[in-house]
Amino acid sequence: MLYSNWCFNRRPRVVIHEFKVLELEFKKVLDFGIEFEQALRACTINPARVIGVSEKTGSIKINKQADFVILDSNFDIHTVIIGGKVAFTAHD
Repeated sequence: MLYSNWCFNRRPRVVIHEFKVLELEFKKVLDFGIEFEQALRACTINPARVIGVSEKTGSIKINKQADFVILDSNFDIHTVIIGGKVAFTAHD
């Protein structure tokens, strides 16, 4: 599973922390009973639209920021990509 980070222009350590917080919030939304796709939008494109940066981030598309996280089947962080480069893997 992938989702884009809407917090940008940050140092890798800060972005990884933000992904961890977002991961926990995503799990809470799912636990609350929200459907997967709706929960995903609530943690990605919707906040990007609210703060006016959806043209740069919030979804994965050509010419958008290449900051995103890959989660495993338990929705735990597996890999963090920042600027198109691997910044963290769970095996580090």
